[in-house]
Amino acid sequence: MVTPAKSAEGLNLTECPLAYTLDDLRQVNDLYRDIRRKPHLERYVRNLTDHCVQHAGDEKSWTRSCLHRCLAEIYAAHFVPGSAAPDIEFDPFIVEIQRQLEDAWFHYEDARVDLSGVPSEASEFVEWFRSLVIEEHPASRHPLFGFLGETANRYEMAYFNQNETTLDARFDDLIALAQ
Repeated sequence: MVTPAKSAEGLNLTECPLAYTLDDLRQVNDLYRDIRRKPHLERYVRNLTDHCVQHAGDEKSWTRSCLHRCLAEIYAAHFVPGSAAPDIEFDPFIVEIQRQLEDAWFHYEDARVDLSGVPSEASEFVEWFRSLVIEEHPASRHPLFGFLGETANRYEMAYFNQNETTLDARFDDLIALAQ
């Protein structure tokens, strides 16, 4: 297994050793058994994972990029045929690393959300949400809506619906797949 040179913090600024290591590990048949026979490799991967998790919220974009590159390596086992040993996506070692990385990312994102202005009562929430979406959000005043509602002729409406439906269906499928 070849890994790039490390920085003082344990990561190269332009590369991510954990991503390279995960790419290598995806190819190992019976990884769970194999990794237990190599405690130095298991420690190495766990140390890299811990470092990535600890720095998930750093403001340096390369640390977040590393976390996402690692998750992409793991997800490739699920979605890219022939990119991994059979059943690697169910390997307990890989699943544990995936969970740690995802949890770190979720915690980072959760910390960025300010819920102080969100009403706790359902009836207040509905009004607040309508106001947010309809009145306050800039997308609600997009020129396209005025064009469609006031100016577009039948052909332009049909053209819009034809294109929008196709895009939305694929995008919805992508979102469902991501979830």
